[in-house]
Amino acid sequence: IMMAEARFIRAWAYCKRVTHWGGVPLMTTVTNDRVSRNSEADVLAFITKEFDEIEADAPDFSTPAYASQQAVWMMIARVALINGDLTKAKTYSEKLMQDTRFALAVDYSSIWQKESKEMVIHWQATINDPLSYGFFLSGAGRYEFPIDETLVEAFEEGDLRKEASFTELASPIGGYK
Repeated sequence: IMMAEARFIRAWAYCKRVTHWGGVPLMTTVTNDRVSRNSEADVLAFITKEFDEIEADAPDFSTPAYASQQAVWMMIARVALINGDLTKAKTYSEKLMQDTRFALAVDYSSIWQKESKEMVIHWQATINDPLSYGFFLSGAGRYEFPIDETLVEAFEEGDLRKEASFTELASPIGGYK
């Protein structure tokens, strides 16, 4: 199970990288050598293979804080969409939708809550572990992802999503949301 969870995190991280930057260096062994970029197709093929191989070994869903078989299904569907394989994307999306532990939120503001039935995988940052992977992914606490005020102003008056989407944080340098 631990190996499946570790491989999930690696494949997930490569998925984030390839969708942001295209081809990236694909590291499957430890090396001190300079590694050149692999093609986007090679990285996507690696990700697809990883998720396909760990599907059977991933644990059943217990909490969104851990990689699970259902999180693997979600990622298989996402990568299939990226690859243009609509049949596979549909198959795995439907598998996930049939699991009654998950559902679309009725109230938009509940999407962001860790108890949301929409959460298939969600790494929480905590104040007790500021160097955890989740801490950097969440953008909480260090202002890696400050919001431009024009985004806040783009919401129309009375749009309920605005209140649910932004939190103003106290900052020693001020002005961050």
